Amino acid sequence: MTTAACSPTDVDHDRDHDAPVPQPADPDAHQHEWLTRSSHRTSEGTVTYESCHCGAHRVLRAGVPVARV
Repeated sequence: MTTAACSPTDVDHDRDHDAPVPQPADPDAHQHEWLTRSSHRTSEGTVTYESCHCGAHRVLRAGVPVARV
């Protein structure tokens, strides 16, 4: 597919450039489907690293979330 250069005289020019810019998905906007990526034992309990398909990540210690990114 080829695209033409944008021309200020193009009838659709302003409409195309005024379109809203897509924003990243809100990681809290859905029910996460956590997938365990890694898990290991420590002196304070098992530490588990999980991620969701939306890009959110979290860390659990002894089954309790302690960090989320």
